[in-house]
Amino acid sequence: MQQLPGGENFEDGQPHQGEETGFNRDGSKVHWIFRTSPIKNTEGQIVAVLEMSLDITERKELEEKLETSERKYHEIFNHIPNPVFVLITILWRSWTATRASRPCTT
Repeated sequence: MQQLPGGENFEDGQPHQGEETGFNRDGSKVHWIFRTSPIKNTEGQIVAVLEMSLDITERKELEEKLETSERKYHEIFNHIPNPVFVLITILWRSWTATRASRPCTT
């Protein structure tokens, strides 16, 4: 049986937080973070629970795309038969200009 939001607050009297994933009515996946806190009366009894949530669907989708891209990059890079070197253009120009300005010693 699924517990109602904030149910843990009634059980232990402590605030809770976390991430959840669910589905919209149209079937699309949605992600959110939440924080719940018990609300007590003057006798210290929990009479309600305050729940706040923030939709983080866009962030989670971007994280998933980044992970996919990184996996693809690593697969390509790890299967290249020859070494690959990446040079920064500015440093390359500086290095070639320095070498060109030196006198030839043959």
